[in-house]
Amino acid sequence: MGVMQGESSQAVADALGKQGYLPMSIVESKPMRLSPMDLFKPRIKRQDLNVFTRQLWTLQKAGLPLLTGLSSLREQAADATFRKVIVQIIHDLEGGSSLSTALASQPNIFEPVYIHMVRAGEASGKLDEIFYELSEMGEFEARTKEKIRSATIYPAITLFSLSAAFIVVTTFVVPQFKDVFAARGKTLPAPTLILLAINDLIRYHWLETTIVFFVAIFIFRWYISRPSGRYQWDYLKIKMPVIGKLTFFLQMSRFSKILAELLKTGVPILQALQLVSDTLNNSVIAKGILTVQESVNEGKGMSVAMKNTALFTPMVVQMVEVGEHSGRTDELLVYVATYYEDQANLMIKNFSTLIEPILLFVLGGMVLLLALGVFLPVWNLSSTIS
Repeated sequence: MGVMQGESSQAVADALGKQGYLPMSIVESKPMRLSPMDLFKPRIKRQDLNVFTRQLWTLQKAGLPLLTGLSSLREQAADATFRKVIVQIIHDLEGGSSLSTALASQPNIFEPVYIHMVRAGEASGKLDEIFYELSEMGEFEARTKEKIRSATIYPAITLFSLSAAFIVVTTFVVPQFKDVFAARGKTLPAPTLILLAINDLIRYHWLETTIVFFVAIFIFRWYISRPSGRYQWDYLKIKMPVIGKLTFFLQMSRFSKILAELLKTGVPILQALQLVSDTLNNSVIAKGILTVQESVNEGKGMSVAMKNTALFTPMVVQMVEVGEHSGRTDELLVYVATYYEDQANLMIKNFSTLIEPILLFVLGGMVLLLALGVFLPVWNLSSTIS
């Protein structure tokens, strides 16, 4: 059981045939319609999934039967929603389903790559190793997100504090100059007029401003939900200063690590590349991976296609090329993943330093506008009185 995108059933059958598979049946998947109540349904935390995977690895390593281990995890699960998921998995296993099939019945929780790696582990009899690798990948991503969150605390607090001061000055200080200058028949300086316009938006047009803000968010989310809009937004993200490089390193690390594990567990290269592209959160990089897949399908080397996409550094292309010649592509991809992880960790460690020029530019612009908006009227009044 699996899911593949295609223009038609025949297109999907052709794609599977090229990967060496003979589908027994192809059924069109209908998109689920979300009701307003779905927004209030509890979600599974990534941390709960990581703990579940780590516990499964421990139980498998200890030689405990799968059903016994899952029953134990069901009793230990702190989250009620995740406990229901485990109950459903146990029910499917007792009905004769394999673990990978049981996991596939929960597509909102388990990614396709998770399911395929478990399926490969079942075939090879190395489920304990698969769960170990899955837990390592999940925990690495959780640690990375926590590091990014910690690194952005200082810039966020600084920006919030200055924004609060900006609003206070704009709301309570700047409007005082309006009456004084009007009484003297003088025109306010341009920076002060800008601050007064902001003040009017905050005090008198807050409802319209709020509506426009949420409409803009809705339009933006709708735009990036479309393939073309998503591609342009993802392209912009990897071109942003600092954030772009970090996003690129993290996505490439995920690509290299997952592809290495899929190849190591015996998943065919074409299917592995398709699965990896589906798990990436950036459509630009995912499209590059699909380009590599097409090249491999045509009989070309993976390293040649990687070089042509211009997404990979020469060092990475060279390592993959060596892996292809030596038959150790999966091992060398682990080194590639480590390289990208090290680069990402270094950027996160120095995040405050790297983002400082951007932060100074934004904060400097706000301070300059405040200073000119407040002190220029004072200077003009002083000149008039003199």
